[in-house]
Order: sequence, then structure tokens, then C-alpha cells
Amino acid sequence: MVATLCIKPKQLVISYSFPSLYYVVLLLGAAMHATAIMAKHEIEDAEDNNPQMVLQYPVVKDVENYYRETLEHLVKTFNYA
Repeated sequence: MVATLCIKPKQLVISYSFPSLYYVVLLLGAAMHATAIMAKHEIEDAEDNNPQMVLQYPVVKDVENYYRETLEHLVKTFNYA
């Protein structure tokens, strides 16, 4: 408590802002990770139900890879490491 009494109010606000900012980034990363997992599974289910879709729209596989590689693995690596 003695250390906080020596800090000026402006410095105290800044020191409380950094952990809050960290938690906001952490929560946004967790939300992105969960959304990527749900979207990836929906795309996989659509591919299983309609295999011709991938042949007609090859971008579907690119979107699935983007969700898997970028939003799921990359965010998980930086967010939970």
C-alpha cells in the first residue's frame, strides 16, 4: 500500500489501464478463437453434406484454412501462451 500512496493519481490511472487493456485483448482473442472454431466446424459440416460445393466454390477450402490456421491456431498461440 505504501507504493500506491507515493504514486500520483495520473500515474495510478495509467497503471490500472494497462492490466485492463490486457484483459480486453485477452477476451477479444478468446472470442475470436471460439468464433473461428464454430465457423470452421460449420464449414466442415457443409462440406460433408455437400461435397460438390468444394468443387464448385474452391474458395470455401481457403476460408476453412484461414479459420483453422490464422484465427484458430495463431490466436490460440498468442492468446493462451
